[in-house]
Amino acid sequence: MTQRHRLVVMRLALLTWTFLLPIVPMTVVAADGAPLNVSVLIARYNEYDRSRSNGMGFAKSLDAGTLAWGESYILMDYVQLYQATGDTRWLRNLTQHFDAMAANLTDHDSDGYVGWQTTRYSRALVSVSGKGALGATLIPDASVIEDRDQARRITGHNYEVEILNGSTYKVTNLNTGALLTSSAAFLLNPLTSTSEGSSSGGSVSQNRLRASGDATRLVLSSETSAIPEVTLTLNGKPVAGDRFIVQTTRPAPLEFLVHEGMILFPVAQFVEIAARDKSLPSDLRAKADDYLHLITERILPKWEPFWREIGGFGTYVEPDDPARWANGIVLPHNQYLMLARVYLALDAAADLPTLRSKATKMLGYFRNRLIPTHHGWRWYYRDTQLNRRGGPIEDTQHGALDVGAAVDAYQRGIVFSETDINRFAATLTKTMWNGSLTDIRLGANVSSSSEIPGAFPMRFWIDLYPFDPATRDLSLALFRRFKEPVEHIPTVLNAISSADESNSEETSSLSFDLEPGFNMIQVPSGVESVGRVSDLFDALGGADAVQLIVTLHEDGEFRIFTRNSTLGSEEDAVLTDGAPVIVSMREPRAVTLAGVLSDKSTALRRGVNLIGVPDSDESLTASDLLRRSDDIATIIMARDGEFVSYPPYDAPIGSGQAVIITARQKTTLTFGDQPESEAVASSPSVSAAVHARAEAFKTPVFVIEGKLVQAGSGIPMNDVTLLVTNLRLGESVATTSGMTSDGGQFAATFFSLDERGYEEDDRYEIRVVDSANPTNRSVECVVTHADFMNGRLSFGEISLASAAPHNALLQNYPNPFNPETWIPFYLSRAGEVTVEIYDIAGNRVRTLSIGARSEGMHANETAGYWNGTNNYGERVASGVYIYRLVTTNEVSPARRMVILK
Repeated sequence: MTQRHRLVVMRLALLTWTFLLPIVPMTVVAADGAPLNVSVLIARYNEYDRSRSNGMGFAKSLDAGTLAWGESYILMDYVQLYQATGDTRWLRNLTQHFDAMAANLTDHDSDGYVGWQTTRYSRALVSVSGKGALGATLIPDASVIEDRDQARRITGHNYEVEILNGSTYKVTNLNTGALLTSSAAFLLNPLTSTSEGSSSGGSVSQNRLRASGDATRLVLSSETSAIPEVTLTLNGKPVAGDRFIVQTTRPAPLEFLVHEGMILFPVAQFVEIAARDKSLPSDLRAKADDYLHLITERILPKWEPFWREIGGFGTYVEPDDPARWANGIVLPHNQYLMLARVYLALDAAADLPTLRSKATKMLGYFRNRLIPTHHGWRWYYRDTQLNRRGGPIEDTQHGALDVGAAVDAYQRGIVFSETDINRFAATLTKTMWNGSLTDIRLGANVSSSSEIPGAFPMRFWIDLYPFDPATRDLSLALFRRFKEPVEHIPTVLNAISSADESNSEETSSLSFDLEPGFNMIQVPSGVESVGRVSDLFDALGGADAVQLIVTLHEDGEFRIFTRNSTLGSEEDAVLTDGAPVIVSMREPRAVTLAGVLSDKSTALRRGVNLIGVPDSDESLTASDLLRRSDDIATIIMARDGEFVSYPPYDAPIGSGQAVIITARQKTTLTFGDQPESEAVASSPSVSAAVHARAEAFKTPVFVIEGKLVQAGSGIPMNDVTLLVTNLRLGESVATTSGMTSDGGQFAATFFSLDERGYEEDDRYEIRVVDSANPTNRSVECVVTHADFMNGRLSFGEISLASAAPHNALLQNYPNPFNPETWIPFYLSRAGEVTVEIYDIAGNRVRTLSIGARSEGMHANETAGYWNGTNNYGERVASGVYIYRLVTTNEVSPARRMVILK
């Protein structure tokens, strides 16, 4: 059993305990042998929760900081307790709290979006100007007050400072007319430096202009609560009658991305729970829908002006505002990572690829900033684009938020591998901890074992327990050390739940007989030394055996890994539990992989999905899968190195295989025995639930089907070769009629790995190219919206008369490719064959002498082969190339292919 599967077992175990609580007190033995009573712990937390503002915690606070660093943890507790017990009262608590918080949302800056604000992190501003001077002139100056106590005393009023004599002054509030001080002493100090720079008086930092002449500094002692210590920079010495204006700006209420990330994270978890669990009461699911709308349409869009793409990744920067401490620089890791977790949960609930893409880029940015050490990772609190060391070493408290995001990403199968998470566990257990369970010492940052003051922040760090049992032991020992603090009870329940399961390891071995050409398989989790696509590439035989491996990325695009791909790139994706992949082999290969297969159900996105079939005793066929949901339109399998589809081609699908499924809308595909009442008709008709037309929606997989009959007689024609062509792209696929029965049925599966894809309104042509059954015409058909949503276009019954045969050049595969590809073709008669390849400017770069070939289809060993070199053996550049088939009696129309490096 892998770490991720232990998490599932943990949830099931705690749910079972909940049902037993009314019967017997549940106890669990901790690492030190002392029992922990689960029912008592939950009762203690419930009492504690009710004692906080009559059960409302900090939910009614108007301060965003209080909501983020206080209330958000209460909401996280509720989610954990629901997951641990299955009791929906914890979710109702969450909705009650969030409703109170949402009532205080405002659009304070009139940008069209709402949020929560705070002044606790804002700076006050003080500027001075001359109103009239007899003895000295003022050098314009402005100060920023960062000290929170001083900043809070600022009123936002304007003041007049008048010099009474050589040593005293008076202050008048110009807003109220009140005389604040009638005779206060000032200090007059020579200005020793005349260079531009900053000086400070107390906590007042100044940006001083270059002074000249007899420059002095006039320091006004703060004898009122209205003006903190102010320094005026003068030319000359002030005399009686000199007057200056001090303008103050109060700390402005500001919205902070991290606050909203913290607040919205548990709410997004609730939205995801409601989307996945249709058994939740309808009122809770309605609340989740409301929250999804509120978050995605009225809160999150306001941060988009501050998104930055950085080195192939992305993150958010500080808004440019004089009231903020920092402007325009990348946010600290913990701040943008909390928003990334919100994005992932919302995407899982509602299939929001833009949010998923941004979350992936933020997590990738963080992963790229981690520095390997002997025992784990080292990273910094804040990194800039230009300097990896953008701040102090990450502290333990904020590091917990970073680690939680990394574990979340791993569990969802993006960015972080199991090896990466193991390094986080080693950071805690081998770098930050002294190893003792009795005299525990923990580091104050992720690179130190010096003692951290106060209680250790177990939340999120404890998420590492499935990866290292010492993490669980440490967490439970700390729980004992601090007298079982009630605020840690929900977090600790996650740790103790795995106590009896962590040593249970279950693996299964899967054997694959991989054919030349395309194969679809799923990779068991826990396979030794296989964490990324590059590892699988090596495990399957490396470059000698494997042409490429294709994965379906989180953004819905296919990614291709070849021997020339960069390790750690998007193409070299992390392999999740039961990861489905498409493998193109050069040669047959028998491979055995040991591990654990995927869960029993799979969430399908609208459009194209690549899924694995779980380990099951159930005998499945493609038609069985189609009957599981009327939202499934097409199922595509790999057979004999090529793609085939159901309908019409039905075949068994065993454990460890993978399939491509086109779904009309989001749905869940459940495996295991199905009640008879849940079966649906196998006909892939378009249901009433078909969505409205999606703009610019494309699919990388599309099926063309029909039935071929003899002209006049209507008798089905079997074993006839047809060529199906997408006329927009010029791509062709050969297929054979009667492949599933004697009824003349055929299906051609188009599969594109480039960005073009197949679209609504595409036109397709069908032509018979079998020399025994030539045709005198072709048949064309246009893809309708209903066809497109079904993932297939049916030509119906086609009757074609005889005519003279002709040659046909097919699309190369793979395409795009690097560095080699195969070029299939059909010959109407035997003869010598040459393939000519030109660059986009029309220059011939390579002539492939194929040699003598027999009449018929040549798609595998007898196809053309190009290794991406010119006639001189040199590698050609990336780009588009044109190729054509030349025989003794015919030159075919040209086609395009793409080399990517």
